[in-house]
Amino acid sequence: MRDPNRFADGVEAASIGARIQHDEAELVVLQQKLDFADEATRVADARFLEAEENYKLQKSLRDDALAYAFSARRRRDAQRVDVQKQRAFLHPVRKAPLEVLGHIFELCIEDASVYADGCPSPSCLLDGQLQPFVLAAVCRRWRSASLSSPRAWAHIELTFRQKSFLDGCKWNTFVDLHISRSGAASTVLVLRRGSRSRDYHRPVTDKLLSVVMRCSSIYIHFKALDQNDAFRPLLTARAPRLQHAHIFIREGTPAAPGNVRFLTGFTSLRSLHADGLFDLAPTTLRHLKTLTLSAAVCSPTRNDISQILEAATSLTTLVLEYFTISLGTGSLTAITLSSIAELVITASDRCALQDLACLFDFPNLRRLTLFGETGDAECRLSLLQALSRKCPLRLVDVGRIGPKKWMTLVDTLCSIPLLKSVYIAECDFTADMLIKFCDALLSSDGMWPVPRLRSLKLDDCTFSLDCDPEVVLEVVRARLRVPEPFAEDEEPPAVLSKFLVSGWKPEGRCNLQEEIDALISAAAAEPAEELTGQDPILALLTADTPRLKEASIFVPEHPSLPFSFQLFPHAPALLGLIGDGVFDFAPAALRSAERLAFVSTSSLRVRDDALRALFAAANVKTLELVNITIAPDPSVGTRVILPSLTHLEIGISNDQPLANLLQAVDFPKLSVLLVNGQYRNAKCRLDLLRDLSSAYRLTGVEVDYIGPEHWQSFLGTLRTMAHLKNLIIPTCALRHSKEP
Repeated sequence: MRDPNRFADGVEAASIGARIQHDEAELVVLQQKLDFADEATRVADARFLEAEENYKLQKSLRDDALAYAFSARRRRDAQRVDVQKQRAFLHPVRKAPLEVLGHIFELCIEDASVYADGCPSPSCLLDGQLQPFVLAAVCRRWRSASLSSPRAWAHIELTFRQKSFLDGCKWNTFVDLHISRSGAASTVLVLRRGSRSRDYHRPVTDKLLSVVMRCSSIYIHFKALDQNDAFRPLLTARAPRLQHAHIFIREGTPAAPGNVRFLTGFTSLRSLHADGLFDLAPTTLRHLKTLTLSAAVCSPTRNDISQILEAATSLTTLVLEYFTISLGTGSLTAITLSSIAELVITASDRCALQDLACLFDFPNLRRLTLFGETGDAECRLSLLQALSRKCPLRLVDVGRIGPKKWMTLVDTLCSIPLLKSVYIAECDFTADMLIKFCDALLSSDGMWPVPRLRSLKLDDCTFSLDCDPEVVLEVVRARLRVPEPFAEDEEPPAVLSKFLVSGWKPEGRCNLQEEIDALISAAAAEPAEELTGQDPILALLTADTPRLKEASIFVPEHPSLPFSFQLFPHAPALLGLIGDGVFDFAPAALRSAERLAFVSTSSLRVRDDALRALFAAANVKTLELVNITIAPDPSVGTRVILPSLTHLEIGISNDQPLANLLQAVDFPKLSVLLVNGQYRNAKCRLDLLRDLSSAYRLTGVEVDYIGPEHWQSFLGTLRTMAHLKNLIIPTCALRHSKEP
């Protein structure tokens, strides 16, 4: 082992010296790098300090800007409030008469009294109770208007919830205010009570008895009705003005003592919804038009439905909700209800649906609605089949039909010959169901199933992803074209006028409903066919129409009626008339007309009949002639003079002018002329303008589509119009030219 404390000499010393030189050179390089790093650090520190100062400056500027924006926003809001206050002084409602303001308040109260399904929610009740007081508390003027409008206080709503004497005292004061301020106006009374009757409710009942005398609508929602109930006199009081009533007794049907029946004084009732209260007086039911029975029973021991329907001889609309029919072993006589035209059924059990068609006969039933669940679809369809065989149904509304019973529904609908409207709701359509339904509506052997069908609605239905919307569009296109031929002695089938598919948004289509509506609108806008002497539409065109003001006839394929008919012979009040292809109007119709338009959309031809029409229109002020050539009529023998005409509009779509217009018609007071056409017929239109401007004092002219080659001629004609005040050139093409 070598001594570490030795002195190096010789070769070792030379090696160590070379190594030392190399390390010292490396040390110099490292020192230089360190110096560079220190310098970079000093520069970075300086830049950081500069950036920090700049940040503080920018932050200060931002804070100042935020403070200024906050102050400006606050001043703006305050100024906006001041402006609104100032504008309030100019609001039209401030100068509205008190009578008008009071009528507006009455409409507000009436809107607040409309409830969904006839059952007001607690929030709606609170709004209805406070509405007149809120309106009267706005300002003195509104208070005066409110107090001077009795109908604004004629809506009385009472809700008894608290079981305390204070509850009765509160409503005593409330009723007194309404009675004193409503005067003799017809009232709307709403009573809700969630508990049993109390003795302190009797003073309120005594006050309400005077209100019932002038009540037009009443809504009663009680948990129960006892024999000695404080509100029982309201159900037997005299109410000669009452039109609508909704009575709901939650716990069972109250028994009437002796021979006393409810609603004995409601002799003018037109609409009644009875739920739990069915012991009704016959005088109440005599004039009923709409009746809704909920939870009613028809059985040998208790026959609510039959007793009521036998007395309601004027009934047109019947709604049965969650009813029960049990024929049992007893004897129930079948009833014929010839006055009922609309029947709405909400099923509760299957037996009731099966027995309904056996117990009641509806010979004049037009509209049938069947609500229910998917499980009772078979019973509802059986009822539909039974009624469709005996009733002339025009409208059927049914929903929630599953795939198993779908074809039964389709076959039943197709078997109703007079059906015009079909509404199907809340069905889950599969592709197979949709195809079967649409195929059933397409014509077979030249005839349509359900030939009178005009309206079809699929409401709140769901459609599987594989349902093809083109199937629906095919049905729409097919039902818009009347199949031919059909028997001459039969009424032609009806075309589809409405098809609603709400909620279906198939992939790849923006809006299926808009496509359907476009097809129906395009079909409705198609021109009418040629009129003949036996056309049934002529009965309408020649009927007695003393109040007719406006008429437009569009039959472009029939230039003149080849028989002795004259249109609108009994329309002395006609003011505006458009004849497109037909001009055989009776002189009596044209004598008072102030606006006439004659159009020929098929081809340009001589219109002697249009000249005869002008001869009778002595009071016309505005005349429009489009694509019509008027030649002198030898049978007239003189020019047609229109002494009241001031506006003349002429439309030309080809290169032939209105020949001999000045020789056929004279316009002594003509002041405004519109000559429209195309570039190709600019010359003939300018010739017509020159002739008319030289003959009459024109103050207004409108000419379009004048090309550069006719511009100088147009300017020369304008220079001759000394009285011209208004000039309109909607469309014009001028090229740059060296000429001025």
